[in-house]
Amino acid sequence: MDDKTYNTWDVVVKIFGFLATAASIYIGITQFNNQQKAASDLELNKNFWNTQNQVYTEVCKNVGSMAANVNSPKTFEQEKIKFLSNYYGQMVLVEDPKVDSNMREIKSFIEVFVPSDPNMVLSFKRKVLHLSDACKNSSLTFKRANLK
Repeated sequence: MDDKTYNTWDVVVKIFGFLATAASIYIGITQFNNQQKAASDLELNKNFWNTQNQVYTEVCKNVGSMAANVNSPKTFEQEKIKFLSNYYGQMVLVEDPKVDSNMREIKSFIEVFVPSDPNMVLSFKRKVLHLSDACKNSSLTFKRANLK
């Protein structure tokens, strides 16, 4: 091999080495960014799930207290105010369609609720159980889909 051919091969090998190094650095940076994004998304989903569970717990506690205190107008009204506060406030941030449907049913029902009617009391308690079940299922569904 003469010097000219040797120099050409030397340059080609050096260029190929540089391109391979640049490609490996690019792939490494891309993988690192993808891992950071996945970790960030997971943390965001965890925070949302925790907030969702806190709100669901508070709402279920409110309607549970309402159901348990249908014969105590003062306590019932206090819990009703808390429920409506959550209904118009923080629930809209975390609920899914099934929870939304159950919330609407309870809200509509308590507007016409007559505590002295045993059939309405049973119907109200059934709606409370449906809401609690919807909250539980919503939380589990979100966890399965987003917290892997």
